[in-house]
Amino acid sequence: MTTVFGVDHSPWTQAVMLAHADCGTPVCLRPYPTLGYFLKFGLVMPVCWDADGQEMADSLFIIQTLMSSTDADTQATLEADFTALETLFLAYALDRIGPGQRLAFIGGWGRMTDVPLTPTSIALRALLCWYFFVLVSAGRAALLKRRSSRSPEARLTHRLAPWVARLEGTPFLGGDTPSASDYGLLGHLECMSSGLTDWTMPVVTEQPVLMAWLERMHTRLTHHDTLYSRRIRDPDARPAGAGPVARGWFALWMVLWVVALPLTLTILGYALLRRARAANRTGGRLERRSGD
Repeated sequence: MTTVFGVDHSPWTQAVMLAHADCGTPVCLRPYPTLGYFLKFGLVMPVCWDADGQEMADSLFIIQTLMSSTDADTQATLEADFTALETLFLAYALDRIGPGQRLAFIGGWGRMTDVPLTPTSIALRALLCWYFFVLVSAGRAALLKRRSSRSPEARLTHRLAPWVARLEGTPFLGGDTPSASDYGLLGHLECMSSGLTDWTMPVVTEQPVLMAWLERMHTRLTHHDTLYSRRIRDPDARPAGAGPVARGWFALWMVLWVVALPLTLTILGYALLRRARAANRTGGRLERRSGD
């Protein structure tokens, strides 16, 4: 079995999980990395360990290991696509923590389930929730002033337009079969519909080409239990989330991490400092492109 460090609210983790599901590879999803990885790169996800213990980071690289090798031109296209997906991410992710959204953000993290779901995984997911609460809050402070005056819906429509245009003449971004770019894009639709940014779903439904592609992807993944993007067509098609006991345990640990504030700040501060060393962090491709 493959082990993946990540959570459902990460589009990059979702892309990796979807690719594994389409290939029929079972995955153990957990909200914490190995100690060795944490000491090197903090809490940047996803990271994958195969049955032999080989470690792989970066969603594109992980997905490519599951698929046939590609030539240089195709690889360049995939790199460009995953860079564009980072731009798409910024069109909606910063709105996860806005006015009146903070409790909903925490509640969404509490409803998630790990594989397997254990008291330890829930406690560590609560710590991860605080990490992303701080990270997204910092991102909002740094980037919101640079945003255009357009509405969030208009910005998202603008970022989705190139993907819609590419899908007008082909079943998948990869042609007759999905490529890593298809899993990457679907990972973002999963993230949009996982409960923290429901305002994005009507924007997607307004794109018939994108909806047709989404149905084709869903047909390939009928066996996958945690397809949040089914909610785009059917608002009641939410995957089964954590039960009341697990949510209560999560809430308790959200409080306990605040009580243990010196320890919590030490762990989160170290993770944030190490984040800059991880090439697969969100925004890493955009930074490398701007530096070229």
